[in-house]
Amino acid sequence: MNKGTSNIPLIAGIVGALFMLPGLMCSVCIGGIAELGGTTGALAGSVIFGVAPIVTGIAGGVMGKSNPQRAMILLAVSAVTALVGWHLTAYTSLFHLAALAIFVLGAITAKTQKMEGDQTDPAQRQQQQPQQQ
Repeated sequence: MNKGTSNIPLIAGIVGALFMLPGLMCSVCIGGIAELGGTTGALAGSVIFGVAPIVTGIAGGVMGKSNPQRAMILLAVSAVTALVGWHLTAYTSLFHLAALAIFVLGAITAKTQKMEGDQTDPAQRQQQQPQQQ
């Protein structure tokens, strides 16, 4: 299996998780207010959608070089859970929005990064193949 060469997925996973820490606090506060209003399970859901992007973001970032495909999947899961958390906070948490953008950037970079042993870009390889035939 080829390994990636970019540090951006690692940095995006860590920075996105750091942005999600205040977002977690915001989610928990809103979940607690919803629990006071009589909605059952709102606090548990808020905690899950606050902690999940932190854990998957760090795990995806750490795998950015060793397993880029799995890193891309984990960072995409982090982005989706940050989007759900942003929805749970009634679109008021800018920390969720910032983490969402960073996780998407990390997932795209993990998917499109240059691999070890590759000397050319994928677009250049496609142009060279017809010339060789």
